[in-house]
Amino acid sequence: MRVTDAQTLEVVRMVLCGHINQELVTMATQLGGSVVGLCGTDGNIVQGHIADESLGFVGEIDAIHPMQVRQVIDDGYIPIIAPLGLDRMEGS
Repeated sequence: MRVTDAQTLEVVRMVLCGHINQELVTMATQLGGSVVGLCGTDGNIVQGHIADESLGFVGEIDAIHPMQVRQVIDDGYIPIIAPLGLDRMEGS
């Protein structure tokens, strides 16, 4: 397993929720898709907990709340979701 400290987590957030998600949305849109970029932290879609304190901010998933994703799909869009979640204990 990887170790993720707070500084690395911030870079991961910027890259996955920002740059990579936007690139994927752009590519899918150029291919003709109606696409929405989301992050697992949006609307508390992905909830988890710290897997092992010695690994820092590495988590395990506890729950998926798909209501926002279903709404996006019902509205005719393809969701592209960056794989980050909120800590169920801290709400962040």
